[in-house]
Amino acid sequence: MAKATHNGTCQACGRKQAVNAKTGLLAKHGYVVDWGFHGVCSGAGKLPAEHDLTHMVAVQAELDERATHLETRKAEDINALLLHTKADRFGAKEWFTEENINEARTYGRTWAQLQEEERYLGEYKAKNVRDHIAYLTRIVAPVNGKELTAR
Repeated sequence: MAKATHNGTCQACGRKQAVNAKTGLLAKHGYVVDWGFHGVCSGAGKLPAEHDLTHMVAVQAELDERATHLETRKAEDINALLLHTKADRFGAKEWFTEENINEARTYGRTWAQLQEEERYLGEYKAKNVRDHIAYLTRIVAPVNGKELTAR
């Protein structure tokens, strides 16, 4: 593989990444290597924002849908929660419902309190998602049409 000579802006994460000299597509990034290879940014293998914004628009639409869901869900609609188990003292988590909540570490909180906490956390996550949408508009969109950065 040819060594990358330029960097481009990722349409999904907004970071500068290496551009494949032959294909013009962004290199694989956003992954973790621990006991295997996990996760890749959705902008990897796409054109950089300097050449195209199609993926950014799709990412923003998907994020907007996710944020709207988190903002509008009601506590009583949350029917499963990822919580620490009583059985595993090392912090393992499992999905719990109202029927098996007594097997989870709830620290004295009721099912309704846990649902409300999850709803509130969802609102916080939605704000972060909306912040990323704004970041993409503010940082990524303006580079469209500009030259790639030499490495």
